[in-house]
Amino acid sequence: MPTIVLKNVVKKFGKIVALNEIDLDIKEGEFFVLVGPTGAGKTTTLRVVSGLEKIDSGELLFGKEDATALSPAERDVAFVYQSFSLYPQMTVRKNLEFPLRSPMYRESGEEINSRVEHVADLLHITPLLDRMPDALSGGEMQRVGIGRAIVRKPQIFLMDEPLSDLDAKLREELRVELRQIQSDLKTTTLYVTHDQVEAMSMGDRVAVLNEGVIHQIGTPKEVYRKPSDLFVAGFIGNPKMNFLSCKIVEGASPALDLEKGLIHVSLSEKMAKKVRGFSKKEGLIMGIRPEAIILHREKGKSRLEAAVLFLEHFGSMNIINLQIGEKILKIRTHPTQTVKQKEKVWLEFEEEHMILFDEETGKSLAIG
Repeated sequence: MPTIVLKNVVKKFGKIVALNEIDLDIKEGEFFVLVGPTGAGKTTTLRVVSGLEKIDSGELLFGKEDATALSPAERDVAFVYQSFSLYPQMTVRKNLEFPLRSPMYRESGEEINSRVEHVADLLHITPLLDRMPDALSGGEMQRVGIGRAIVRKPQIFLMDEPLSDLDAKLREELRVELRQIQSDLKTTTLYVTHDQVEAMSMGDRVAVLNEGVIHQIGTPKEVYRKPSDLFVAGFIGNPKMNFLSCKIVEGASPALDLEKGLIHVSLSEKMAKKVRGFSKKEGLIMGIRPEAIILHREKGKSRLEAAVLFLEHFGSMNIINLQIGEKILKIRTHPTQTVKQKEKVWLEFEEEHMILFDEETGKSLAIG
């Protein structure tokens, strides 16, 4: 299976720049996820790779082959769409057979039957082969759509939010199945989603895209733990990272002055050394994940007093909304840790998980 390489790719629609000099290097057999909000350029990237859209400038390579001028048919890619695009007049079996009966493949009847049976078994749809599409559930239809892509044995899978129209339970099941199938087939896959849970749970690597610009590429852990800028930090994570305006206070006991004196956080000598180089810099933002703020019932050194606003139950975790002055912070706790509205609590920031950002550029400042 080939690598997919995009070099300085630009795609415009009139005056709108949909892709702004993007670079991607997707490894052979990799499950690569492109994640971002609506209008980020995700689907345009897929259409460029498939050949459905021609790029305005840049290069597109499949392995070492220049694919920029190849037609969609010559690229040997399979596109799985968000909608359940089955032929309504054909049974499930005939829908799966259809790509193999095109003049391009000319497979024998025995080979077609063998491939269809294999794919049906892989996707657990063998009992559905003689049904018509209108007798299928949404999840069953999407399984057939995915099967129609797999049966061709393409060199590249392109998937455009294929699970977004399904209910939450079915999405979770198909995420696991789809990832396992791709792992078994080892087909290079570019998967697009706006759902960060899908991105973080499925991707070998993730690219975060917004307004046609790639902000960061890395493993899910890297993107979550070490966001490159404020956009990535705010987009990845549920709930999102807490942000506070910040100033570094020098002196015998180095500290962070947050929200113009509203919050004062003392620093260890180790952390003080890391941030000292930015002490004269104006316009800093400190970010900290909700799970990196520890809730205490009692006062203590370097603990900050806060009032409970309300608690959100999510089964496997609680999200507690807290108020310090006019600032609202969110923390994530174990589901057994409960609080009452208006209760007074104290917070401790895990300083090794605090990240500084330049407010003007939005870029993360390396303090690790």
